[in-house]
Amino acid sequence: PCYCGRTGCIETWLSGPALAADHARHTGTVLTPEAIVAAAAAGDAAAEATVTRWEGRLAKALATVINVLDPDVIVVGGGLSQVSRLYR
Repeated sequence: PCYCGRTGCIETWLSGPALAADHARHTGTVLTPEAIVAAAAAGDAAAEATVTRWEGRLAKALATVINVLDPDVIVVGGGLSQVSRLYR
């Protein structure tokens, strides 16, 4: 469920807490989003898998926006927008 009262909103899949929850669901390990991203960068396979799943979800969400609105620019905000590998 989302904080708005609905289920499956994009926020429930792409926010920092969503990244941490996904990692905990798949590994049983509770880490902060920052720790997950750092672990992935350090070569931790489980953290890398979590970040890769998150990137796939982000790509699908952005593709939907692009296909519907055809924007000239997409502004990414929030704490996870600081993940440098997004901009490769």
